[in-house]
Amino acid sequence: YLPFRTSFRDASGNVQVTNANPVVNVIRSLGGVITDDTYARETSITPGRDFRSDVTDWGLSGELNWSLGFADLTSITAWRDWKVSSGQDADFNNLDILYRDNQTRRFRTFSQELRLNGRAFDDRLDWLVGGYYAHETLDLFDNLKYGNDYMRYADAIVRLSVPTFPGYDAIAAAVGRPGDTLNGRGIVGDSYKQTSRNFALFTHNVFDLVPDTLQLTVGARYTNERKTLDVDLQSDNTLCAAIAGSPSASIRALASLPCV
Repeated sequence: YLPFRTSFRDASGNVQVTNANPVVNVIRSLGGVITDDTYARETSITPGRDFRSDVTDWGLSGELNWSLGFADLTSITAWRDWKVSSGQDADFNNLDILYRDNQTRRFRTFSQELRLNGRAFDDRLDWLVGGYYAHETLDLFDNLKYGNDYMRYADAIVRLSVPTFPGYDAIAAAVGRPGDTLNGRGIVGDSYKQTSRNFALFTHNVFDLVPDTLQLTVGARYTNERKTLDVDLQSDNTLCAAIAGSPSASIRALASLPCV
């Protein structure tokens, strides 16, 4: 944590900074242990939540060269696969406010390059033409959820600005969902899949205008890339959905508070 501060604009629009932060007091009042001593090198996590990460990373690459007489042909083929699955105590303190238990990211890339290189005009021209192709998929799966202390934390945060707030338990009853909760709810499984297809054509040519004295290099490259993104968002936060869909304007206004 950085030193606790709060910034706001005064009546003239100027930014003011104070050395107080009401959220810190809320966390501590609920039993949270945090410090703004940047040199303490200590942290607290929620019992049962961890930061374990399992990483798998591997790749293959092969190069083949053929002499065709008039030119040399080079082929380079590669495959790369990287994956990490991890958990996170996302509130970074011992209160169980926000957590991940299975965020997974994966990158897979296949690439193929062909180059044809030779000499002409009594070796005064060193020419090269080639092509490149790559296909890449990027996958992300995330499940960020509220922890078991979130309801009482959210109630306390709202009461900083609305002291008469009755609490989300009362709001749940008001929207016809008595006993519904925010704890343990949130992102069940958001998945993102990006696919990239890339190909290129290129040439590189060196002309020996004056042997061992003056050379002219001419090159060109054409690249074409297409990307697509597929997204699937899934949440089981029924209480926030009920608040946002309430016919009461005063209850709907609560949807802008810590309820997502």
